[in-house]
Amino acid sequence: MSLLSCRGLTRAWGAFRAVDGVDLELAEREICAVIGPNGAGKSTLFAMIAGNLRKSAGTVLLGGEDVTALPAHAMAARGVARSFQITAICPELTALENVRLGVQAREGLRWQPLGGRAAMRRGEALAMVWLERLGLADRAGLPAGELAHGDQRLLEVAVALAQRPRLLILDEPTQGMSQGETRRTVALLRGIMAEAETAILLVEHDLEVVFELAPRLVVLHRGRKIADGPTGQVRADAAVQEAYLGGLD
Repeated sequence: MSLLSCRGLTRAWGAFRAVDGVDLELAEREICAVIGPNGAGKSTLFAMIAGNLRKSAGTVLLGGEDVTALPAHAMAARGVARSFQITAICPELTALENVRLGVQAREGLRWQPLGGRAAMRRGEALAMVWLERLGLADRAGLPAGELAHGDQRLLEVAVALAQRPRLLILDEPTQGMSQGETRRTVALLRGIMAEAETAILLVEHDLEVVFELAPRLVVLHRGRKIADGPTGQVRADAAVQEAYLGGLD
């Protein structure tokens, strides 16, 4: 059984179909990148899968359960976590507090009259594990809004991973990063993905990042899926090169 099974996913605004009848299967612990030119429907597809956007048609199964109509908070409760194109963190909270919120969402930790301090300490300890893995431990006490842009993007990934998701959706995790920040992020993500117990769906505008991280590619063009397969095979597909890759070797 696939972890994620999407059938005929469609999102239309009037006559315009941003996503048009897309099928997508994702196995447990599989890593897959969705690519395509601007306006291909990538972020719209992710928003529908995560429950942030209503589907016009189609179905979504998660672990065999029909979750088509569930909103984002219900999808999160079932183990779907995501990052966004525009960084979504709490800027006034510290990096540690941001990640602790992710831990609390998963572990159900909360302040209580009895044992509350111990629960919060446990949450902070778990949060520090993810900050260390994302190279942010030395900035744990800084307000998130004061972190460099690249560190804010990594912090959002840490918050998502702290929820120990079954499915992690990363929407352009290196967007706006410098070349050096991108290289560092790719190295960190590669290490995490090698050990991950989660399936990962990735959208990324930087194709070199995609080729380094994703063994499988799905290509969208004008809202439709035009290719799906191993990265090397899809890169060599003539239709993909014409639609998007521009003849890239």
